[in-house]
Amino acid sequence: MNDNELFKVSEEALNKIKSQEEFEEFIQRLYKQGVEALLKAEINEHFGY
Repeated sequence: MNDNELFKVSEEALNKIKSQEEFEEFIQRLYKQGVEALLKAEINEHFGY
């Protein structure tokens, strides 16, 4: 998977953003999902789940 595929956000999601507040909320949720994915990967690596 190349960087363009890995970091591509759907156009549908981006088209729903209509204000700075919605953009900031989107970024916060995206960040939260990223952190959760990192933590899950770390647990899987450490415990071998």
